Amino acid sequence: ETLTPRQLLMGAPYAFSLVPGAVVQGTEPITRTFGAFTDTGAAMTVWNTDATATGGNGLAVFNQAAALGADKDKVAALQAIAAGGQTASSPPTGAYGAIIRSTAYRGMYVEGAESDEFPGFGFYAAVFDSPAGIQLIGGGTCSGCSIAYSAQNSGVETIEPGDFVAAAGVVVDPELDVPVMLVHKATSASDPIIGVASGAMTRTPVGDFYGAKTGGFNPAGGPAESGAYLSVVVQGLVQANVGSDLALKIGDHITLNEGSVAYAETGQPSVARVLSEVDRSGFAWVMFNGQ
Repeated sequence: ETLTPRQLLMGAPYAFSLVPGAVVQGTEPITRTFGAFTDTGAAMTVWNTDATATGGNGLAVFNQAAALGADKDKVAALQAIAAGGQTASSPPTGAYGAIIRSTAYRGMYVEGAESDEFPGFGFYAAVFDSPAGIQLIGGGTCSGCSIAYSAQNSGVETIEPGDFVAAAGVVVDPELDVPVMLVHKATSASDPIIGVASGAMTRTPVGDFYGAKTGGFNPAGGPAESGAYLSVVVQGLVQANVGSDLALKIGDHITLNEGSVAYAETGQPSVARVLSEVDRSGFAWVMFNGQ
């Protein structure tokens, strides 16, 4: 009987699995066409041919490593490294670290873990380390986003989550090479109010693993003592401690007066606009616009 499709038998005609540490390598030109896709040259191609409603993944990668400390930055369920480019050449050469495309649904889903040490807070879903930041193409926007920065409490008073904070300067972290705001707790509308504290942050040692920075800041929640780090929302929706003394309504403008939140009368400068009812703890969602 003639087998169809016919397949050339090589030195190892079939393997049930790859042994740990196995490497798949070889040269494959970019011009290769696979299926309906062109320029798919790859040392290894994974293709799931189940096109039904119950079709599974093209590739599933699991990693059970339980690394500690800085070693957590060295292991991953999947590492994608483009190591062949030279930015100093003329013209520069290189490749994407990863290209993720979807023709019928979301391109990517990234989830970070909750911290057992700080319930309700966790680790970033992703870290983008680039001097150019992130580019959105096609008119897309950031839905549900607030703009927040890392800051350090340079004042003497503890900054609680929901407190309005005032700018006191900026320093550049010598290890991460990123600007860190210096802030203190705001007490009046005349303070240079820059944002609302969303919680403390921990600072872990910074290292380098194959060109990738490891360590840095992680959200922790809770108060930030004098000298400690915190996250400050400078624009967008954030929960602010407005107190329970005022019968605030949705749409009210608020200001600060002697350390407490007060109504902002018409024509009076305000620090935020209330967008929800005040809960039993005295917190409300407010829109801070950075003005």
